[in-house]
Amino acid sequence: MDSEKAQFCISQTCRLLRNGTDFSEFQECLDRLGKLVVASAQDAELRDAMATQESLDSLLLLILAIPVIDGDSKGELTLYVRLLRGAVLLLRNLVLSADSIDSASLFKGLSQLNSAVPATNSFFARCYIAYFELLANCASKFGSEWLDLEAMASHMATIGLDNFLSAKNGLFTTPFNIFIACSFRSHDAAGALLLDPRLAPIMTYLSDVDLGEAQELIPVIQEVIVHEKFHTYIMASLEPKPARGAQFLASARLGVTEKEDWTNLQCLTILDWAFSIVKEVAPLVDVSLKSRIWDPEGLAGLHLTSVLALDILADLGKFNCAQQFFLEYDVLDVVIPLFRVIRENTTIRDAKSSRQSTDKRFPVVASIIIEILATVCHGSFEAQEKIRELHGLELVLSSCVIDDDNPFMKERAILCLRFLLEKNQKNQEFVASLEAQNVADSSSLEAAGYEVDLVDGKVQVKKKQDAT
Repeated sequence: MDSEKAQFCISQTCRLLRNGTDFSEFQECLDRLGKLVVASAQDAELRDAMATQESLDSLLLLILAIPVIDGDSKGELTLYVRLLRGAVLLLRNLVLSADSIDSASLFKGLSQLNSAVPATNSFFARCYIAYFELLANCASKFGSEWLDLEAMASHMATIGLDNFLSAKNGLFTTPFNIFIACSFRSHDAAGALLLDPRLAPIMTYLSDVDLGEAQELIPVIQEVIVHEKFHTYIMASLEPKPARGAQFLASARLGVTEKEDWTNLQCLTILDWAFSIVKEVAPLVDVSLKSRIWDPEGLAGLHLTSVLALDILADLGKFNCAQQFFLEYDVLDVVIPLFRVIRENTTIRDAKSSRQSTDKRFPVVASIIIEILATVCHGSFEAQEKIRELHGLELVLSSCVIDDDNPFMKERAILCLRFLLEKNQKNQEFVASLEAQNVADSSSLEAAGYEVDLVDGKVQVKKKQDAT
């Protein structure tokens, strides 16, 4: 199809959609438009020739001028909607060769589409999906600066987005994900998501979506969680129940762990809000675990929130700025008491232990805390001293056991013990005193690279000669 025939097809489409009454001509135009949509998708030369500002404006004005459709029959109405969808699909293709297109007009058009076409029409959903394919192409072509955030927010209540998001239609979510991924990677866009309640459906979607199947959205999550307003957002979401905040926190945790090159500022921003969450839930965990009567659902919510926030702290421990943060912001003063209340109010489980349905469980958390302690005390005399003073050393020592509820706890505890004893005479003497009282397990010390010896009638802990 040459460009002259293509322009005729566009003109005919516009005329029929504005005031067409001969529905036999609608069918002819549909056939012609269908061929043009296919050709414009496959032929870059034709697409470039067609993507004049005049053609784009004609199609855009057409979409903006959708009347309330009131066909005499369902068949006539469907022909109209099919032709409208064809116009949207053609515009979807042409924007790939366009220099620009007004995003505010597109959202106005989408709002009018939603109000003009009955949702019960069999082609309404296909037309709506085509519209988001158009938006996805625009966002991927022009980038996040293209999007008029205010225009989008102002039309959020009238574009019918919730119905499509709740339906979880894969044909819709694919272009929608591309649109979100390309539109919300900037600082300003992330701020709009956090601050503008009109965009709340998108934040809800980002909380619920399976990021394993929508990995293109992870950079959006990462942009959001390093925004200075995210701290306020996530803390507010914990009220009145921490489990509410855990919905987005799970997405945030994946966003954190998927990136290896956070800047110091970004890392510290994440550490700040993650630790604030731990400080918020730790007293609630203390009360719940110590209580004889507790709310299992509430404890489960506290557990999920604790695991997610602590895991974020543990993952960021590999960055140099994290160790300094842990010490300067007294992270140890919070996580060691939390560690203690878990150990004192839950049961270590192995293959031999019996499990009662009434037993309290708070799995994984102790293992994560030990990982954090190991990170903090590695090469830090200050941290070694503080952990002992907070009675964390004996907790680590008693955790050098297999616990089915805390995977890798024994291995992490042994490594942490090695770091705690390294070049620290007081810690070695403290462990030796526990060994003398038969409180410490010598096998754990040996695994950590230390041995117990009797010198002048006193028990001493020293590094084994072959230890590295």
